[in-house]
Amino acid sequence: KLVNIIFPFLVKVRIPLSIMNILKAVDVSRYYKIHKDKVFYALKEFSFTFPNKGLVSICGKSGSGKTTLLNLISLVDKPNSGKIYLFGEDIKKWNKKRINKFRNEEIGIIFQHYNLLEQESALFNIKLPLLIKGISEADADKKVYSLCEELSFDKQKLKEKVSNLSGGEKQRVGILRAVINSPKIIIADEPTGALDSLNSKKTMSLLKEISRNTLVIMVSHNLELVNEYSDVILKIKDGCLCDVVQKEETKGEVVLNNNKKPFLSKNSWVEKQGIKIFKRKTTKNIVSIISLSFGLILSILSIGFKNGSTEATIKTSYRQLDYGVMSVSHEETKEVKGSKISLIQEKCPSQNEIRYLKEEYPELIFTPNLSYFFPRDISLSINEEAIENISYTPIYQFSDEFIDKTLLFLGKTPKNKQEVLINKNAYNLFKKKNLEPLNLIIDIKSVKELVFLTGKEERESITDYFIYEDSVSIVGVVDDFSFLSTPKIYYSYFHSLDVIENSIFQNLSTYLGEEITYYDYLFMCSDDSPIKSYSYYAFKENYLNPEDNLKYTSKRNDNLVFSSMGLERKDACLSLIDISTTGMSVFSFISIIGTMLIVGILSFSSYMEDKKDIAIMFSLGSKSDDIISIYLINNLLISLISMIVAFLSTPILEKLINNILSRICGISNMINIPFMSYLNRPFFLPIIIVLILIIIIFLVTYFTISGSNHISLKEVLKSE
Repeated sequence: KLVNIIFPFLVKVRIPLSIMNILKAVDVSRYYKIHKDKVFYALKEFSFTFPNKGLVSICGKSGSGKTTLLNLISLVDKPNSGKIYLFGEDIKKWNKKRINKFRNEEIGIIFQHYNLLEQESALFNIKLPLLIKGISEADADKKVYSLCEELSFDKQKLKEKVSNLSGGEKQRVGILRAVINSPKIIIADEPTGALDSLNSKKTMSLLKEISRNTLVIMVSHNLELVNEYSDVILKIKDGCLCDVVQKEETKGEVVLNNNKKPFLSKNSWVEKQGIKIFKRKTTKNIVSIISLSFGLILSILSIGFKNGSTEATIKTSYRQLDYGVMSVSHEETKEVKGSKISLIQEKCPSQNEIRYLKEEYPELIFTPNLSYFFPRDISLSINEEAIENISYTPIYQFSDEFIDKTLLFLGKTPKNKQEVLINKNAYNLFKKKNLEPLNLIIDIKSVKELVFLTGKEERESITDYFIYEDSVSIVGVVDDFSFLSTPKIYYSYFHSLDVIENSIFQNLSTYLGEEITYYDYLFMCSDDSPIKSYSYYAFKENYLNPEDNLKYTSKRNDNLVFSSMGLERKDACLSLIDISTTGMSVFSFISIIGTMLIVGILSFSSYMEDKKDIAIMFSLGSKSDDIISIYLINNLLISLISMIVAFLSTPILEKLINNILSRICGISNMINIPFMSYLNRPFFLPIIIVLILIIIIFLVTYFTISGSNHISLKEVLKSE
């Protein structure tokens, strides 16, 4: 500090200090609880000031505390008491960033069982500390080749995968990796334990050469090699330092690393490692891609269904030949005394109410409901064989003003009252009976009993029977909205009206002495008589504006209620679509969550498989963010492929599913995926999917891999 005050220009200059010790341990202890009141000391009150260079060997029996001491020095483990000083600094005060810098630049570790990335090349293993430091690959390669030449390592072996190297070659790769960043301390745990005598000699000679300028701390059981190559020998027994044998003084200078950050290469090792892992985890990645693609496809189709189904349903629901056929009733709600139940009384509107409605809606034609005489389940037969499950439905008339002729896909429109149309459902029904629908003659029969109450004692009632028998010819088929639609025969209301107007109520006419038709009889009945069907027909003249039906069927304040079978079918379909949309949205959400869990589980599984490689990278100074980034790149590649699969396949599935839905419910284009524009924003959907997926993948990766922050280097990297 005094020097820097006097010479301000030296603030950024690091001055060689010969008076500082690289490593010093003061009363360091490491113990483990083996019982409530008992502890086991792996190392007890160890104190020693290490030289700044030279080969220091630690000897002792198995379990004496040798490896524990190395773990404490390399910061793989922490002491319970005492202090360790590195470069004059108490390591307890070091933060994670300082520890990473120490592992990457200031210490090199040589393992007995190498702890190399087996699937990578020797070159990559050696230069990995340089890449973690931020040096470009080109510069790292140069330094590796230079070091190999300096330490006589065969350069041809650099391109070999580590798994193909011999034990001696692997150990030399481990040594080269340990010294590549010119560390001040090198830790070697049984570096010759897995080698034969020849390779042991070569390894020790290499370590001895390195120790001329670096502090090398070695644990070994081979006393012959220890005595031959060591400068200092520390003997440990039961966790305590019992003897020190110093062959020669080995003190030197310590030059602290400057704080200048190396140039960061654009081709980051993290990115390349992420891509390598992606290539290596083929099976798991395929499972992840399939799962994620399925979730994305389902979500996109769900959005497409929500976007297109309502509009398609409304548009298709207008394609009903009887959409303009409505009925109007007078309804009154009556409360039941002593009960929460209320009853609705329905009756036919009065003539005054009908006149009022005609003034309010001049575009509507109000006529008596003849359903009592011509019910929808009227008796139908062909050659005396009954035809069931066909609805007999009135159309005011088959003129251009009342029907949409674009619905006709087979035959022609009726020209007289004896001709009828059928819908596609009826057409298919006849086809199943091996009948050709066009020009088919259908016999119709309706028999109804009618009772007129005279109010006189001598003859209280007059009974007659309405008997109608006729034949109609099918001349055309319409393709209309088939949802909840039964097979139908469309007939002209004028035909039924003509029959009623020209059919005489014989017994009543005789009783009254004047000719009474069944049409006249309708108006003689009370408004709550079932003969009036409790309603009036309201035929809409202009079919081109079907949305007008909503204004008729909206709630009124005069107890007059409009209803429309066509509108009810549309509302029922829309309700089903709302339920389906909600269900699909929930299912899509669950699917995405499930998919993310699968991706997370597979990511964590990959991490667990690579735990040793990750521990190696941590021991070389790699940061937690680097590890997370490696797996994030892997998962982003999975996401990218999944999105491509989803974006390419959903248009095909959209067309296929639309064809299926069209056949089932008669609604076209129920799925309309808004790739080009959504919420009035161009390409909003794909953009938002990409952004959301990236965020989800990041969170999933972070939370599943962040456990690597707590990885036990001591356990993972311990000798095998």
